[in-house]
Amino acid sequence: MARPSPITTGRLVMFGLGLGGLTYLLLAAAIALIPDAGSKAFDSVAFHVPAIRQFLGQWPAPDLSDYPVASAPGLHLALAGLARALGYTAADLPTAPLQLVNALFVAALIGVVGARAARRFGTGAGAALVLPLLTSWYVVKSGVWVTSEGAAWLLVALTLVLALRGRPRRSTLAAMGLAVLAAVAVRHVTLWLAAVVWLAAWLGTTTDRTPDADGPWSPLVPPPARWDLAARARRVLPSFAVTVPAFALAAWLVVLWGGLTPPMFQAGAEGVPANTIEHTGGSPWTGAMVFTIFCLYGWAFVGFWLPDAGAVLRGRRPGRALVVLGVAVGLAFGVLGETTFGKAGGRDNAYWSLARLGPVVADRSVLLAATSALGAGLVGLGAAVLPARPRWILLGALAAFVAANSANAMAYVRYLEPFVLLWLILATCEAPGSAGPRRVALLGPLALGTALAGLTLSMLTR
Repeated sequence: MARPSPITTGRLVMFGLGLGGLTYLLLAAAIALIPDAGSKAFDSVAFHVPAIRQFLGQWPAPDLSDYPVASAPGLHLALAGLARALGYTAADLPTAPLQLVNALFVAALIGVVGARAARRFGTGAGAALVLPLLTSWYVVKSGVWVTSEGAAWLLVALTLVLALRGRPRRSTLAAMGLAVLAAVAVRHVTLWLAAVVWLAAWLGTTTDRTPDADGPWSPLVPPPARWDLAARARRVLPSFAVTVPAFALAAWLVVLWGGLTPPMFQAGAEGVPANTIEHTGGSPWTGAMVFTIFCLYGWAFVGFWLPDAGAVLRGRRPGRALVVLGVAVGLAFGVLGETTFGKAGGRDNAYWSLARLGPVVADRSVLLAATSALGAGLVGLGAAVLPARPRWILLGALAAFVAANSANAMAYVRYLEPFVLLWLILATCEAPGSAGPRRVALLGPLALGTALAGLTLSMLTR
């Protein structure tokens, strides 16, 4: 498959709008056809919509010190303000308009990521590459029912796409700072995105699409002769400045709540609804599930990394150490925390059921330890084929994401899977592949997307 001709900006915008528009129509159809009730809509019905109605009832001075959502209130405030402007009250606010507005964020997410893939590979291959994200149950679910996850994933995608641009000018840093601030306002766990902004500034400007001549660890840690600290400081200091508002917002919320979540989701809370879930505390098993998802999904993208991946494994290119290190890190995560199936720690859903299929030693699933090691090794392989700058931006983003989500007591797969898909798509877009992807490479994301579509349809029609 020959490398596609450069796509014009106008055509790229139209492709993104078209893909986003198609996504929105599909989500709107699901909203119209599927009742807003049952286990699928539980989070929306039990938490998010009540929070919006609470703020609407308290308008124009909503009480942010406690409300029935375990994340920042930005989206709920915006939807309450919109409902107020349209003349609704807390008593008569229907759910459907909220769902239709919320679906816009997921549609925009697919449009942004699809446009990035089309810019790299052309519209056909770009659409195939983004298909798994479009058909993911957790992405679709966040677009059909009212949650803050769709808006958060959109802002995560925007920040990563901006960070991966070869020239991080101050205007780009400012745009990333605004995206991080908005993300924190929606879901404060996304404060990890600040590390991506800092890393993008530290690594500087490069448009080189070939492996770094100084080895896989450069330019993160370049040779002594290239330690341009003064130049790096001039880039990094503005990156710190643009993330200060996000940290200030997060700190203000923590002080207001007296903890990392609103009081009703904190340990030992009294007088709270019976269906609230404690989110305080850590989850050292989160990393094992993140890398297990990489193991389950990463195979679909390997075809885009060839022949570079083979050269890495044969030792003809620097980077094999990243693969070995990845396997070691994944194995360490596999034994770091309990990985048995159970309600504790959010380990009672989706791929956590794999823990039931094999032996368990000291509350550690042998199968999940193996899949974690394989998945992290796959991450190392994908990173090794990338040019130096996107390699370290994506690895840094992954490390920050795992660290931030490990601070949440609940390691639900829905909190993790969309990021893995986003990481794999963007990494594939940054892979050298001077001849463009082979046609057989498209079979991977098409097969994965089709499988995820079948799962999503079964979940929607239950």
